[in-house]
Amino acid sequence: MAKTPIQYLQTHASADPLLTFQVELQQISPHLPNDLQQAASQANAIQYVSRRRLVSAYFRNIEILNQRLRQALEKIPEPKLSDEEINLRRRLSEEPLIAVVNLVDQAGYSADEANDFDQNVMQERWSRGFSDTMQVLQTLDPQQLVSGSGVRVHAGEVGDAV
Repeated sequence: MAKTPIQYLQTHASADPLLTFQVELQQISPHLPNDLQQAASQANAIQYVSRRRLVSAYFRNIEILNQRLRQALEKIPEPKLSDEEINLRRRLSEEPLIAVVNLVDQAGYSADEANDFDQNVMQERWSRGFSDTMQVLQTLDPQQLVSGSGVRVHAGEVGDAV
């Protein structure tokens, strides 16, 4: 989600559910770096992965708060609500579903692959990504992807994903 413009998706989403994939190209290597360039590359990967996790946790927490607020406002009879509270209750009940699936591929990881745009590397990455996406979609409950409202973040882990 670090690179997904979630605010844009929320602002421009229609009433229809939206399924979005957040693809993480940089992974944290399980190996110690051998030189400064590898150390810098790993530091960069750690920053991206940490940001993705932070932003995902943030939107999960916001969604939990919105659900609880929506449930609390639904328990209060409308005549006892202010105009602002009525509008908030309506807005929360009409919020579109945006399902975000985080895809992190550990298979075939190489320290330099995230920045390698060679045609063969890209074809392998696309093939692996398609396969990973199909595997992840088979593990997710379809009802979670089409019903409800708000932002839902799903860990699309394949293999030894971070």
